[in-house]
Amino acid sequence: MRLILALGGALVLAGCATSKERVTLLDPAETPGSANSEMGSVVVIHGDGETTPITMANQQAQLRGDRPPTVRQLSARSDVHSDVMAGLPLPVAAQSFTFARNTEALDSEELGKLQTFLQAYLVSYCVYYRGLSASECEDPDLPPAEADLPEFRVIIEGFTDSAGLPETPDDVLEQRNQDLSQDRANGVRDQVLALVQQAGIPITAAQISARGNGQYAALRKHNGRRVDDSEFRVVSVTVR
Repeated sequence: MRLILALGGALVLAGCATSKERVTLLDPAETPGSANSEMGSVVVIHGDGETTPITMANQQAQLRGDRPPTVRQLSARSDVHSDVMAGLPLPVAAQSFTFARNTEALDSEELGKLQTFLQAYLVSYCVYYRGLSASECEDPDLPPAEADLPEFRVIIEGFTDSAGLPETPDDVLEQRNQDLSQDRANGVRDQVLALVQQAGIPITAAQISARGNGQYAALRKHNGRRVDDSEFRVVSVTVR
């Protein structure tokens, strides 16, 4: 019976210590340079407490009882692991994007950051569920997957600072900021939908939620005061 252990974002598959058994450290999604690039490791103990570390993605040790294992580097994920990996979810990715004051749309710089964030996730998604390399997944001519891939969801939350004109009543300012945060979330939702569809990934509006949270987080931080704080002029995007 095989044992499955998750170690630091990697997966270890092991079995009884016979000549046909292997220990493999898999890293199918966290490619170098991605938002989730941390790599775990595993140590094979043999003999009188001697150790052999496995620290690289797709590195495999052939177990040989009390003798040191034979370690080799696989060129890609083995087909034998595909069914196991397909049942595991891709790690969550999240990032926030900042708006200029009193604006409903991201400027070109922040929109570029959103595009980069989504592209990194979509490449990881392709690597993870299709078992391809990052360069293959980045190929604009990559054909669609033959099998249905798991759906992912995008959660978008809009926020505002607590700034406002001194003469503006609190209830009026509260509603304005609530509406502004919702407009920001809706705008980013539309941009995310378009960008993912352009990448050839099937997605529907039902997979993307957009919610405005108004000024409440800013008020909590600043003890109810009206403060122009760019930390809260943001939309957060979470993909899972």
